[in-house]
Amino acid sequence: MVNMWAITHDEAICYDPEVFKPERFMEGDMSIMGSDLRLAPFASRRRVCPGKAMGIATVHLWLIHLLQNFKWMS
Repeated sequence: MVNMWAITHDEAICYDPEVFKPERFMEGDMSIMGSDLRLAPFASRRRVCPGKAMGIATVHLWLIHLLQNFKWMS
C-alpha cells in the first residue's frame, strides 16, 4: 500500500501542497502514463482511477467539438 498523503504532501514533488491549485497539473511537461509522481492522486497501473481514460477521452472530444463548431473571428 502506497502512502498517497505523503507523496502528495512532499514539497519536492508538489510545491505548496496545502493550497488548492489545480493548475499545478497543467504546468510543464508531464507523462500521463503513470510515471510522474505529480499524478499520484490518480494512481497508476492496476489501481488507476477508473474515470481517468474516460476523462481524457472526454476532454479530447470536447476540444474537437469546440474546434469544429465554434465560429472563429479575427
